[in-house]
Amino acid sequence: MIKRFFALAAAVLLFSGAQAQAQAQSKYPTEKEFFPAVYGAVAEVLPKAKYLNIDFYNNSFTLTGVTGGNIGGWFSFDVSIAMQDDGTINISHSNIYQRDPKTKMWKSATSFGFFFKPQKLYDDLRTKILQAANSDAAYERFKEEALSNLQFIYAIVQDFTELAFADFYKTYIVNSVFTITGRVSDVKEYGKAVNGKTYKYEVSLSQSLTNNAEDQYLSRMRGTELICDMYTNQDKVIRISKSAIATVRGKAVSASRRSGRLIMRLTDEE
Repeated sequence: MIKRFFALAAAVLLFSGAQAQAQAQSKYPTEKEFFPAVYGAVAEVLPKAKYLNIDFYNNSFTLTGVTGGNIGGWFSFDVSIAMQDDGTINISHSNIYQRDPKTKMWKSATSFGFFFKPQKLYDDLRTKILQAANSDAAYERFKEEALSNLQFIYAIVQDFTELAFADFYKTYIVNSVFTITGRVSDVKEYGKAVNGKTYKYEVSLSQSLTNNAEDQYLSRMRGTELICDMYTNQDKVIRISKSAIATVRGKAVSASRRSGRLIMRLTDEE
């Protein structure tokens, strides 16, 4: 009887320990920032989804254009990913749309019905988030990619106050390297110093940061434009004509917002 009691007690302790370990593994390590792991998980699990809104300092991310389904019906919906103070990761959905099999158009729906269960998607996202957080190499790679993605950055700063925008720029954007492809408006001689180095030319171009989508579930995204001034000493930019589509790569030296636009100044890395 005594042996049976101790065996039972040991089993209870073992189960409790395993349960506590599983619970700890399901929580995000709160000493790490949340956004790199979310960015990496979304890029892998939901590569076609768009960031509708990011409440950066409250660790909350809302995506739109998330799709799923089967022969019973295809759905598109918003997904919210949020981390609580204790590291618990909450994932939920809203704004469901169903695709009409005949017209191929999306219409509002109240539920997924019996055809589609999003729980596996949420489990995959949570698993990928934790994997990214627990791999230093992956975490740092995703952090660099996130802070070089202007669409991602705009989703963060679109509702910032000027004070919050300035703080975010100093902490996360300055000296980040961006690749921008857009329509050239002008190429001019510059001949001035930027951060102690003199540049011969200024290339001005613009890039849309949101796609004009006809689908209803994406119509809530606010369109904006990136205005970029790129400073360089490469003589080849002389041959770029106005209205040409060009790609530039450079390091951020300033950023601001004006009339719903994101304004950035870059210096050529080369």
